[in-house]
Amino acid sequence: MMAKTKRLLNIIVVSAVLLCMTGCSIDGTAIRKEEITRKDLIDSVSLMIEGQKGVISQYLEFEDVDYTSLPGKDIAAKALGEENGQQYLEFCYEINRSATPEEVLERARGLLSDEKFEELKAQADEIEQKIETGQVAYAKSLPAEQREAFTKDLKKLLVKTIVLLTAGIVYACMPDVMLWGKIGAAAGISVAAGATAVTVMSIYEHYQFGHDGEESFKTWIEQVITLPKAEYAIATSIISIGETFKMGPVVSGIVLCVFAIYKAVDMLRPMLQIYNFDI
Repeated sequence: MMAKTKRLLNIIVVSAVLLCMTGCSIDGTAIRKEEITRKDLIDSVSLMIEGQKGVISQYLEFEDVDYTSLPGKDIAAKALGEENGQQYLEFCYEINRSATPEEVLERARGLLSDEKFEELKAQADEIEQKIETGQVAYAKSLPAEQREAFTKDLKKLLVKTIVLLTAGIVYACMPDVMLWGKIGAAAGISVAAGATAVTVMSIYEHYQFGHDGEESFKTWIEQVITLPKAEYAIATSIISIGETFKMGPVVSGIVLCVFAIYKAVDMLRPMLQIYNFDI
C-alpha cells in the first residue's frame, strides 16, 4: 500500500513539473514560450536593429555613445549583459517574427507591472476571442467581393496595434540606466509600427475602391464604425495607436516616422481624430 501511495505521489509531482515546464495553465491552455538560443537571439535582434537604425537614431540618443557606428550584433550582445537584458531581447525577438499578441505579452511578463500586464493580457484575450468566434465579420456596406478581404484586414489591424501598444509600454517602462536594451526595444517599436502602417494602408485601399467620389476617408471610416461589430474593431485599434503616441517623444517620434515612410500619416490622422487623438 505504501509503495502504491509513493508511486502515486511521484506521478503527481512529475505531472506538476511537466505542466510547469510545458508552459500550460491549470485549465490546459498552452502558452507558447519556446527557448531561444543565444545565437538565434543575437542573429534575429541584430538584424532588426540594423534594419531600423536609420529610423530610431533620429529619436534615440545617448551622451558619449554613438551606437550608429556599432554593428547590430555588438549592440545585441551588450544588451544581453544588462539587467533583464535577455528578457528584453526575447521580447524584441517575438515582435520581429510577427508573433501573436499573447506570445508578445508572455515575453513582456516581468517587464511590466502586474496591473499593466493583466490589463493588456485581458485586451489581447478579448480580441482573440472575438476573432475566433467571428464577431469581427460584417462589412455589409462593402461590395461582396471586398468583404472577406476587408474583414481580414480589420483582424490584422487589431492584432498589430496591440503588439505596437505593448512595445511602446515596454519601452516606456524600461529603467533609465539601461542603454543597449533600449536600442533593441526602440527597433521593436519601429518594426511593430511598420506592420501597423501596412495594415492601415490596406484599410485605406478598401476606401479607395468602395466609396463614392465625394466621400472623404474620415467620413467613410466614421460610417464603417457605425456598422454592427465594426466599432469594437476600429475603436480598439485606433485607441491602441493613440495611447502609444502618449508614451513619450522617442516612441511617438519613431511611430510617426515609420508611418510617414509608408505614406500612412494622412490615413492615420482622421482615424485618430474620431477618438479625440491628434498628431
